[in-house]
Amino acid sequence: MQKVNLVCVGKLKEKFFADAVAEYVKRLGAFCAFRIAELPEKRTLAEEAPLILREVRGYAVVLAVEGRKMSSEQLAARMGQLCAEGKEITFVIGSSCGLDKSVKDRADLLLSFSDMTFPHQLMRVIACEQIYRAFMIGAGREYHKYFLPKKFVAEYIENGKIQIYNKFNEWLCRRSLRSREANLL
Repeated sequence: MQKVNLVCVGKLKEKFFADAVAEYVKRLGAFCAFRIAELPEKRTLAEEAPLILREVRGYAVVLAVEGRKMSSEQLAARMGQLCAEGKEITFVIGSSCGLDKSVKDRADLLLSFSDMTFPHQLMRVIACEQIYRAFMIGAGREYHKYFLPKKFVAEYIENGKIQIYNKFNEWLCRRSLRSREANLL
């Protein structure tokens, strides 16, 4: 089974955040062996770095505001490619003070979910949701607003971004047209 890890610095203090994460962990069980490593905050980022790096396995996706922005579909395609290659994936969320340079240097992908700043506890919920969404998109299930059927995700991985979006937009337009025609009858 595919292994996906989430390394987080700091504890979830609010029950509603913990409940949300628990729900996504449960849902992710259908797709992967999902593990969360919750590490204690230290006085400096340099003290946290070795603890984080010890938990990183396989392909490292480090969340950082200066990272690359991706759509949910792009993340799903990248994760699908990594899963097809049999690679373990580790996502890393730093403490409220950020991440040491050594952790960012270890990243295979520096990923930014937004230019906005989020509390790191909320970021854990968002990361779990996006990982779950990526698996749902890859499986062609209707969780995602404009979900991509599995055939489109496969074409994305093989042929690149522009071709899939053209095919996806064509598919979406045909689907929309059929809906309008059905409403006219």
